[in-house]
Amino acid sequence: MTPSEPSLRRRARELGRQRPPIRLGNPSKRIGSGLVPYPADRGIARQVWFEGELQFDLLSILMADRRVTFIDVEAPEIAWCDGLDWYRFRPPIVVHGPAERPIIYQTQWHAHAVEFGIAEIVDLIRPYADRAGYADVVLETCVELRRPPRLYNAHLMTAGAASREDGKALEAVRVRFHASGSEPRTLAELTEGISSGLPETLRLAGRLIFDGDLSLRDPNARIGPEAILVAGNATSGASS
Repeated sequence: MTPSEPSLRRRARELGRQRPPIRLGNPSKRIGSGLVPYPADRGIARQVWFEGELQFDLLSILMADRRVTFIDVEAPEIAWCDGLDWYRFRPPIVVHGPAERPIIYQTQWHAHAVEFGIAEIVDLIRPYADRAGYADVVLETCVELRRPPRLYNAHLMTAGAASREDGKALEAVRVRFHASGSEPRTLAELTEGISSGLPETLRLAGRLIFDGDLSLRDPNARIGPEAILVAGNATSGASS
């Protein structure tokens, strides 16, 4: 280890620290911490504490995943060893969902993760997390969280789930889709003459995808008029 290279103990302390990038403009618009609601049982029913922009982004994505049943931000610490010394890791976000065991999510700015070798530390923690009953420890940097259109689609789905959409419009889209033999159709085709404009079209699509009535044929496609939709199911999600 060179004199300028941080020790493992110092690097371990950096795990979990949310250091926002320098921003120009109004500093009051910087996302700090707070409570964010997320949909449950076809409505807004729960609130989760977040710290920093990246946790907020991650929760925004998780909110759009109907497979998520519970989000824990107060999980007990995990003791782990590098072969010489022992350390403690507090899981920042624990997600319970379709897997038999919960998954720990760790967020970090990409440059910071590279500088302090966060991925290497996460690899050291994984065996101890496994013994503690977790399925995995997933590192999500700003690169993965904000890779288009992941976050954009998640926002549309949760906005659609939270809005009081016209039930007749939703049912009309469902009927049109099934009347066509449930063949792949573009969003524009499914909502033509039903929605009053693009904002309502996107909310309808977000709600139908969130509820599992429809799915994107290409999971990596952006939800929009040209997006091709296919039959969905209640287990489709947006966390991938």
